[in-house]
Amino acid sequence: MLFASVPSTSGATTWGLYFKVDPVSPLVQGTSNTLVASFTNTGQVPLRIDGVIVYLDFGSFSPTSGLPLYVPISTGYTVNIPVQIPMTASAGNHTGAAEVNFEYQDPSSLQWTGEIHTWTGSVQVEQSWIIPILIGIVIVAVITAVTSYVILTHAKRKEKLEEMADSVGTV
Repeated sequence: MLFASVPSTSGATTWGLYFKVDPVSPLVQGTSNTLVASFTNTGQVPLRIDGVIVYLDFGSFSPTSGLPLYVPISTGYTVNIPVQIPMTASAGNHTGAAEVNFEYQDPSSLQWTGEIHTWTGSVQVEQSWIIPILIGIVIVAVITAVTSYVILTHAKRKEKLEEMADSVGTV
């Protein structure tokens, strides 16, 4: 889990937003992935999620669809956030923040009141095996090329020596 929250209160109105972000699969250097942002209304008033931004040291990411999202009391929904992890992102822990822009509906006035909350967390980025595999392939190709060159050169020399020996023997 990258980020999570607990229910909160604003004045006499009790709103509660449980929010978390999880990757669909491990985040790996040089790959695309999806973060799933989950919203659960644990309060006593309806919520409307207007925006989500996940900030990491290698970029900021937002849902491409699904917002605004109306979240009735005692219900939960998810939205997908596409992410691109660059090859230059170091393997290991990356701290970041998730900002959620939402509104709750005041039960007496039925007016929507805006809130922006930011939660901090971290994400693990795993090392890509693409670079080590490519390096291995290049090393094998170089070894194969050098070995082939040596074998062919040796065979041509042997052939020339045999030709010279045959020509000396026929004189």
